Amino acid sequence: VIEAACSYYHLLTQEAISREKSALTAAPATARTEKRIKQLEQSAEVLRRRQENREKKGKDGSQLRINPTEPEAVVQKLKRG
Repeated sequence: VIEAACSYYHLLTQEAISREKSALTAAPATARTEKRIKQLEQSAEVLRRRQENREKKGKDGSQLRINPTEPEAVVQKLKRG
């Protein structure tokens, strides 16, 4: 597993995705901000599906996190905890 692909420090919760998207929407539109907004929207959708699947299994899905640059990456517990 390549740790850099889903670094612990770049993981976002649903709330953090919403905050960042709101901040980018308020900022002047550039190609870079539009690309980031699209990334965040895709990440939010993947995260929502994961939360629903987790809740169907009877587990808490509110603390799930996702890497917006690689939303399909698996988040695994690392050696350092």
